[in-house]
Amino acid sequence: MDNQQKVLLEQKKKQLQLQIAVQKEISMRISGWLSIYDEILENKVEHSLHEIEAHDPETLIYWQKALNEAPLIAYQLDSKLLNFNNETWVQTTLYRNFPSQNPLRFVPPLMEQYLSDDVKSLLETALTQKDLLDDTELYLCYLYYYPVIKIKLNEALKHANLLFDHPLEDIALFTTDRNWLFFKSMEDQYYFGSKV
Repeated sequence: MDNQQKVLLEQKKKQLQLQIAVQKEISMRISGWLSIYDEILENKVEHSLHEIEAHDPETLIYWQKALNEAPLIAYQLDSKLLNFNNETWVQTTLYRNFPSQNPLRFVPPLMEQYLSDDVKSLLETALTQKDLLDDTELYLCYLYYYPVIKIKLNEALKHANLLFDHPLEDIALFTTDRNWLFFKSMEDQYYFGSKV
């Protein structure tokens, strides 16, 4: 095998590794989100998609291909949602503003802890502590999945029980400036408050 063949073989190997990395990412971080997103679409929740965390800019062509194939093509996920800069990922900036109290998983440093079956009432209570307008844009993150969703406060309130009714999910609703957070842990504990 000459040098040119070795280089070609290495390039093919690298391409295959990148393709597998994207397939794995989709399997772990997007596939589980689709059933949640189906409910959002079925209930006509007004929203927009904001961001898909991506790890390696070299994977762009594989992301573009995957987003244009079944099952993702049905959701019209645009490759413009891809963010390859982990310093600006919505979740990264959330974690910076609300550093976790637990080294193993995200538990925000907020004192308020509630158990409730009525998320809408709890969210209304949380909002009494923060002066937000009905059309304030918020991020909605299912922390183990993406894309990140952008939703207005009045729409989040209207559909709060639907948006947060996902057992075993950590779910964060927070202002786009990352200064206020409403968080549900997988144990159905709720935390809310402003950045200290």
